[in-house]
Amino acid sequence: MMKNILIFLLCSNIALAQKDSTSKVHIGFVYPLSTNGQYAKQYSNDASFHFLAGVSANENAFCFSGISTVVRNNANGFIFSGVFNYIGGKARGLQFAGVSNYIGGKAEGLQFAGLSNISQSTVKGVQFAGFSNVAKDTVDGIQIAGFSNAARASGTQIAGFSNASKMTKGIQLSSFSNVTKNLNGAQISGFSNVAKNVKGIQISGFANVAQKVKGAQIAGFINIAEECDYPIALVNIIRKGEQYLGANIDETGTTLISLRSGSKKMYGIVGVGANFTGNDTRYAMEGGLGLHIPLNLMFRIKAEMSVLSLSDFSDGVYMKSTMRLLPSMKIGRCFELFAGPALSFSNYPLSFGEDYSSQNIWSRKSNGTFYGINIGGTAGFQVRL
Repeated sequence: MMKNILIFLLCSNIALAQKDSTSKVHIGFVYPLSTNGQYAKQYSNDASFHFLAGVSANENAFCFSGISTVVRNNANGFIFSGVFNYIGGKARGLQFAGVSNYIGGKAEGLQFAGLSNISQSTVKGVQFAGFSNVAKDTVDGIQIAGFSNAARASGTQIAGFSNASKMTKGIQLSSFSNVTKNLNGAQISGFSNVAKNVKGIQISGFANVAQKVKGAQIAGFINIAEECDYPIALVNIIRKGEQYLGANIDETGTTLISLRSGSKKMYGIVGVGANFTGNDTRYAMEGGLGLHIPLNLMFRIKAEMSVLSLSDFSDGVYMKSTMRLLPSMKIGRCFELFAGPALSFSNYPLSFGEDYSSQNIWSRKSNGTFYGINIGGTAGFQVRL
């Protein structure tokens, strides 16, 4: 009789365990040493506490594990593990792990990990990791990582090194580089941005690369695009734009070979040359930005701002900041003449010697440095490349 009762209870327990069960509180040391025992993976819990590691079917409100938590299906609320969280289905709320969070389904809320967050589906909220965030689908929110972020589509990506996304609606911000296929917003990086189609702005410390840009590219050195009306850099390689190589001379006798490159609206200026009018030859470098003001098919005005330096590498540096208006005339398709007035502010150490700005309308000397404002002019020609 007793034997039959034991067999009945055992079979009943097994049959019960084969169904998903619920418990208010689940407490354990490491699976299967817990109040839900070997059937813990079939339980949905309101709250769980595990000294080392725990396993469950679902977590409804709170789960704490010293090392790792494994939730086979969905997790809601606060999931905390010292090392690793694994959630096979949807996650809603906060997941905190000392090393990594893995979400097999949709994530809503905040994922925080010391190393990485990985989501196999959509993220709505924030992913914050010391190293990297990876979302296989859309991020509707923010990814913040010390090294890199990757997503199919994203709202905001902030990384210490790089961001990668197929489509970005919002902002990509990194200290090194951003890469996206389609951008509707802004890319800001310390070194480079790469995109196919841009509706917005690219800002980088060195280079921007894109195909079609409806907006602006701002770079410390070079912009490359098929189309861009507002490229702002020293060098702009715009396929449907303009690149001119020419020579010009200013009122001080400084002669430069200059590249003016950009769109039909804006362009960059970079030039090298020398001044031979003084006792010694001084070598010159110039960088600046320009704006085309069209008048008709033959005539336009170049509005330019530039900074020029002169030096023989021994007596200091002569610096001149200039604003100029240069009416220009096109001769044919490839040749252009220009000349016009300029307003300049110059400064150089008194030990430099020659005064290259003798027609000053204001000047003063202070602490061994000369400062002056003068009216001058620039004239030159250029050939379209």
